[in-house]
Amino acid sequence: VPAGRETWLVQAVRDGPLQLVKEMIARNCPLVRGTCRVAAEGGQLEVLKWLWAAPGMGCPWNARTCTAAAAGGHMEILKWCRDEQIPFEEETSKEAAQRGDLPMLQWLRAEG
Repeated sequence: VPAGRETWLVQAVRDGPLQLVKEMIARNCPLVRGTCRVAAEGGQLEVLKWLWAAPGMGCPWNARTCTAAAAGGHMEILKWCRDEQIPFEEETSKEAAQRGDLPMLQWLRAEG
């Protein structure tokens, strides 16, 4: 893999659009650890949905994805993560608190 391809894909995942991400993966740009977190923090819900549905992507889904969504202020991604049963962690609420996002904090508390 030529140097830089991972960085290009991370930028595409963060900034979109989805079609660019699809094309880069089709051209063998590798997913890297943290790809889902980058998409979540960047508010790229459509990219996340595509990565979630695409078989064999190897994109790690965990509580850090939710924490990244909270850091970026993306409630719609947190709700989607909850629908897909991706867990939250204490850090998720801490990120919402650091942003001063009371509605997000209230929602996270209600969701447990």
